Amino acid sequence: MVLFRDISKNAADVISKDFPHEKPWEAEIRSKSGNFSFTQQAMVLPAGSVLDANSSLKFANKDVSVEGKFFVNGSVTFDAKYTGDYTKGLILNARFDRRKGKTTSDNVEVAAEYQNKGIHGKATVLPYQGMWTSQAMAEYKSFKLGGELMGNFDMTNLKYSMGASYANNQWTGSLKTQMEGTNPFAKLLLNVHCKYGATEVGTEVAHALADSKTGMSFGGKYVVDNNTFIKARLSQDAKVAIAVNHTFSPLLNATMGFQFDGLNVSNADAIKYGLKLNFAQ
Repeated sequence: MVLFRDISKNAADVISKDFPHEKPWEAEIRSKSGNFSFTQQAMVLPAGSVLDANSSLKFANKDVSVEGKFFVNGSVTFDAKYTGDYTKGLILNARFDRRKGKTTSDNVEVAAEYQNKGIHGKATVLPYQGMWTSQAMAEYKSFKLGGELMGNFDMTNLKYSMGASYANNQWTGSLKTQMEGTNPFAKLLLNVHCKYGATEVGTEVAHALADSKTGMSFGGKYVVDNNTFIKARLSQDAKVAIAVNHTFSPLLNATMGFQFDGLNVSNADAIKYGLKLNFAQ
């Protein structure tokens, strides 16, 4: 059962996941030995073609996972999670971000997540920001109903949203509210995900009630075979993205893609290319 924030995850994944054009190239190497896994990432960021890289080391067993992630700019992230039988149904998580840079600050996040057959909830505290969030989801047969509430420790700046979804074997539909300013129903988000055989289609419709403006995004995925799939997306700003993913061997997977302006195909400034390589050892 998903959390409230993931109520439209199936459609969102089709629309936004596995499109590599935001980074000219990216490489990832993963290796595993027993309970330990090691990951190295290197990428070129589009802003000024800056090279970025990070390394992470993770230990995981059936009860505990601990991960440290180290960035070339000096930032560090530590994440620990406990899912043991002693707290059956309860997941405890703590995260610390040591950030380098003048525009960012350190962050601590402590969360408790509970799940059983019909209820899934999560509460998060961010002490450095003086903020908290809570979300809950209830499920009955094919229906899910949930909400999210967040605010400051002094109970100011409260924001909340609600949503519901229906799913069967072939399609999922969800409707969420999004708060802006003091209006809890400033925007409505409708997501639909359909899967039939080797084909998946996802769409999102965002309607702002204040000015009656509507934006739509579409995405599609076609699985050619066990090793290859093709994805396409049309964003609400008329940008068209296409990507191809292929697994060459158990050791190498690659995703190649590009994006262009659907309203002005000759606009060279809007064209982006990307290549992501995943190596396994």
